[in-house]
Amino acid sequence: VYRAGPTIYLGLKDIKTQSQMKKIVQSIKYTGDAVASVAEVLKYIVFQVFGKAERTNAAQIAMLFIASKSPGKVRTIIPALKNKKITLIPVGIGPYVNVEQIRFIEKQLHSRAFQMNNVLELMDNRDLLIDYLCDLGPAESSPEPTPTMSNDIFPQWVLTVPPHFSE
Repeated sequence: VYRAGPTIYLGLKDIKTQSQMKKIVQSIKYTGDAVASVAEVLKYIVFQVFGKAERTNAAQIAMLFIASKSPGKVRTIIPALKNKKITLIPVGIGPYVNVEQIRFIEKQLHSRAFQMNNVLELMDNRDLLIDYLCDLGPAESSPEPTPTMSNDIFPQWVLTVPPHFSE
Protein backbone atom coordinates (compact mmCIF):
# COMPACT_ATOMS: atom_id res chain seq x y z
CA VAL A 1 0.00 0.00 0.00
CA TYR A 2 1.43 3.38 -1.04
CA ARG A 3 -0.16 6.51 0.36
CA ALA A 4 2.19 9.13 1.74
CA GLY A 5 4.68 6.25 1.91
CA PRO A 6 4.67 2.49 1.46
CA THR A 7 3.24 -0.22 3.71
CA ILE A 8 4.35 -3.77 2.87
CA TYR A 9 1.92 -6.57 3.66
CA LEU A 10 3.65 -9.32 1.74
CA GLY A 11 7.37 -9.13 1.07
CA LEU A 12 8.55 -10.49 -2.24
CA LYS A 13 11.22 -12.55 -0.55
CA ASP A 14 8.55 -14.27 1.54
CA ILE A 15 7.67 -17.70 0.25
CA LYS A 16 3.96 -18.37 0.66
CA THR A 17 1.50 -20.85 -0.76
CA GLN A 18 -1.36 -19.58 -2.89
CA SER A 19 -3.79 -20.04 -0.01
CA GLN A 20 -1.52 -18.11 2.39
CA MET A 21 -1.19 -15.29 -0.13
CA LYS A 22 -4.96 -15.20 -0.55
CA LYS A 23 -5.44 -14.80 3.21
CA ILE A 24 -2.91 -11.95 3.34
CA VAL A 25 -4.52 -10.15 0.41
CA GLN A 26 -7.99 -10.58 1.93
CA SER A 27 -6.79 -8.92 5.15
CA ILE A 28 -5.67 -5.69 3.41
CA LYS A 29 -8.08 -2.84 4.08
CA TYR A 30 -8.81 0.12 1.80
CA THR A 31 -7.30 3.20 3.42
CA GLY A 32 -7.55 6.05 0.90
CA ASP A 33 -5.65 9.34 0.97
CA ALA A 34 -6.08 12.90 -0.28
CA VAL A 35 -3.41 12.66 -3.00
CA ALA A 36 -2.13 9.59 -4.80
CA SER A 37 0.49 9.81 -7.53
CA VAL A 38 0.21 6.79 -9.81
CA ALA A 39 3.56 7.66 -11.41
CA GLU A 40 5.29 7.68 -7.99
CA VAL A 41 3.65 4.39 -7.01
CA LEU A 42 4.80 2.76 -10.26
CA LYS A 43 8.36 4.07 -9.80
CA TYR A 44 8.34 2.60 -6.29
CA ILE A 45 7.07 -0.74 -7.62
CA VAL A 46 9.73 -0.91 -10.35
CA PHE A 47 12.77 0.22 -8.38
CA GLN A 48 12.05 -0.53 -4.72
CA VAL A 49 9.74 -3.53 -4.75
CA PHE A 50 10.70 -5.61 -7.79
CA GLY A 51 14.12 -4.02 -8.27
CA LYS A 52 15.35 -5.13 -4.84
CA ALA A 53 13.83 -8.60 -4.71
CA GLU A 54 15.16 -10.64 -7.59
CA ARG A 55 13.04 -13.77 -7.83
CA THR A 56 13.43 -15.41 -11.19
CA ASN A 57 11.09 -18.24 -10.20
CA ALA A 58 8.08 -16.02 -9.52
CA ALA A 59 5.72 -13.86 -11.55
CA GLN A 60 6.04 -10.12 -11.01
CA ILE A 61 2.47 -8.92 -10.59
CA ALA A 62 1.12 -5.73 -9.03
CA MET A 63 -2.50 -4.76 -8.52
CA LEU A 64 -2.87 -0.97 -8.48
CA PHE A 65 -5.95 0.52 -6.77
CA ILE A 66 -6.69 4.10 -7.82
CA ALA A 67 -9.49 6.20 -6.28
CA SER A 68 -8.56 9.75 -7.32
CA LYS A 69 -7.15 11.76 -10.19
CA SER A 70 -3.41 11.42 -10.22
CA PRO A 71 -0.88 14.16 -10.92
CA GLY A 72 2.14 13.31 -13.04
CA LYS A 73 2.58 11.30 -16.18
CA VAL A 74 2.50 7.52 -16.18
CA ARG A 75 3.89 7.40 -19.72
CA THR A 76 7.51 7.79 -18.54
CA ILE A 77 7.52 4.73 -16.27
CA ILE A 78 5.73 2.31 -18.65
CA PRO A 79 8.97 1.27 -20.45
CA ALA A 80 10.54 0.28 -17.11
CA LEU A 81 7.50 -1.85 -16.23
CA LYS A 82 7.74 -3.57 -19.61
CA ASN A 83 11.50 -4.05 -19.29
CA LYS A 84 11.13 -5.69 -15.86
CA LYS A 85 8.19 -7.78 -17.18
CA ILE A 86 5.89 -6.56 -14.43
CA THR A 87 2.22 -7.40 -14.87
CA LEU A 88 0.16 -4.45 -13.64
CA ILE A 89 -3.57 -4.71 -13.00
CA PRO A 90 -5.13 -1.26 -12.49
CA VAL A 91 -8.37 -1.07 -10.50
CA GLY A 92 -10.24 2.24 -10.58
CA ILE A 93 -12.57 2.94 -7.66
CA GLY A 94 -15.24 5.62 -7.70
CA PRO A 95 -16.13 8.61 -9.84
CA TYR A 96 -12.89 10.58 -9.39
CA VAL A 97 -10.45 8.28 -11.15
CA ASN A 98 -8.84 9.18 -14.44
CA VAL A 99 -10.39 6.49 -16.64
CA GLU A 100 -8.16 7.51 -19.57
CA GLN A 101 -5.07 6.87 -17.43
CA ILE A 102 -6.34 3.44 -16.41
CA ARG A 103 -7.13 2.53 -20.02
CA PHE A 104 -3.71 3.81 -21.11
CA ILE A 105 -1.99 1.50 -18.60
CA GLU A 106 -4.21 -1.40 -19.70
CA LYS A 107 -3.41 -0.83 -23.38
CA GLN A 108 0.32 -0.16 -23.02
CA LEU A 109 0.98 -3.14 -20.75
CA HIS A 110 -1.53 -5.48 -22.41
CA SER A 111 -3.07 -6.08 -19.01
CA ARG A 112 -6.61 -6.23 -17.65
CA ALA A 113 -8.15 -3.21 -15.91
CA PHE A 114 -11.17 -3.10 -13.63
CA GLN A 115 -13.49 -0.20 -12.82
CA MET A 116 -15.59 -0.19 -9.65
CA ASN A 117 -18.21 2.45 -8.86
CA ASN A 118 -17.37 2.57 -5.15
CA VAL A 119 -15.71 0.72 -2.30
CA LEU A 120 -18.82 -1.38 -1.67
CA GLU A 121 -18.65 -2.68 -5.25
CA LEU A 122 -14.96 -3.38 -4.70
CA MET A 123 -15.81 -5.41 -1.60
CA ASP A 124 -18.56 -7.26 -3.47
CA ASN A 125 -16.03 -8.22 -6.16
CA ARG A 126 -13.11 -8.86 -3.80
CA ASP A 127 -13.05 -12.63 -4.32
CA LEU A 128 -13.23 -12.19 -8.10
CA LEU A 129 -10.22 -9.85 -8.06
CA ILE A 130 -8.25 -12.05 -5.68
CA ASP A 131 -8.95 -15.14 -7.78
CA TYR A 132 -7.94 -13.29 -10.97
CA LEU A 133 -4.72 -12.12 -9.33
CA CYS A 134 -3.89 -15.56 -7.97
CA ASP A 135 -4.64 -17.20 -11.34
CA LEU A 136 -1.87 -15.12 -12.92
CA GLY A 137 0.78 -16.72 -10.71
CA PRO A 138 2.18 -20.21 -10.94
CA ALA A 139 -0.11 -23.02 -9.85
CA GLU A 140 0.22 -24.26 -6.29
CA SER A 141 1.68 -27.74 -6.26
CA SER A 142 0.28 -30.40 -3.97
CA PRO A 143 2.63 -31.98 -1.39
CA GLU A 144 2.21 -35.47 -2.83
CA PRO A 145 1.45 -35.41 -6.54
CA THR A 146 -0.80 -38.14 -7.77
CA PRO A 147 -0.04 -38.48 -11.47
CA THR A 148 -2.73 -39.87 -13.69
CA MET A 149 -2.61 -40.94 -17.30
CA SER A 150 -4.64 -37.92 -18.51
CA ASN A 151 -2.49 -35.41 -16.57
CA ASP A 152 0.71 -36.89 -17.95
CA ILE A 153 -0.49 -36.78 -21.53
CA PHE A 154 -2.65 -33.65 -21.41
CA PRO A 155 -1.33 -31.15 -18.83
CA GLN A 156 -4.01 -28.83 -17.51
CA TRP A 157 -3.79 -25.09 -18.32
CA VAL A 158 -6.42 -23.17 -16.42
CA LEU A 159 -6.89 -19.40 -16.42
CA THR A 160 -10.19 -17.93 -15.36
CA VAL A 161 -10.82 -14.51 -16.87
CA PRO A 162 -13.66 -12.56 -15.28
CA PRO A 163 -15.98 -10.48 -17.46
CA HIS A 164 -15.15 -6.79 -18.02
CA PHE A 165 -16.97 -4.45 -15.63
CA SER A 166 -18.85 -1.52 -17.04
CA GLU A 167 -17.69 1.98 -16.24
